[in-house]
Amino acid sequence: MKISDRLGHLTYSTLVHPGDTWSEMRESVAAHVPAVKRRVSPGAPMGVSLRLSGASVTALRADPAERAGFLGFLRQEGLYVYTVNAFPHGSFKGRSHFHVPVFLDEIGGFRTTRSNIEAALDLHRRTPLSDHLEIETYTWDVLPEHLKTGDVDDYVSREIEWVRDALGD
Repeated sequence: MKISDRLGHLTYSTLVHPGDTWSEMRESVAAHVPAVKRRVSPGAPMGVSLRLSGASVTALRADPAERAGFLGFLRQEGLYVYTVNAFPHGSFKGRSHFHVPVFLDEIGGFRTTRSNIEAALDLHRRTPLSDHLEIETYTWDVLPEHLKTGDVDDYVSREIEWVRDALGD
């Protein structure tokens, strides 16, 4: 979604969703992204950053009708592709790092990097360095059970709302 002309776009990264084949990713996008958009950007278009594995890239390159159909779906839902994270030489699996959700201080021995995010957002608010900010959220499966209080759409929406509110304008 476009925060403002000065602060640019805030988008939703599909890295949170599983799927190494195009059919899995498309199904995941259809199941979750419109729900998040309705919550955080009901009256305006919202950008999406797609995560595409090698298998997804191959499938999309080979099928113009599928590409056109997906773009039609995005338009119908008020969505647009802002960036693509492509892993054309294989699957996304095998990458390993850990994110603590911005609304938590710590999980076990892992501490939040929220202060770094707040500093970066403050810098962006003062002097926008890009017209695009992306929320990279894919921690939900590792949350302790007592913190799993909703579904993934709620978690992603909460992260986007946190960044939007932190930016202000």
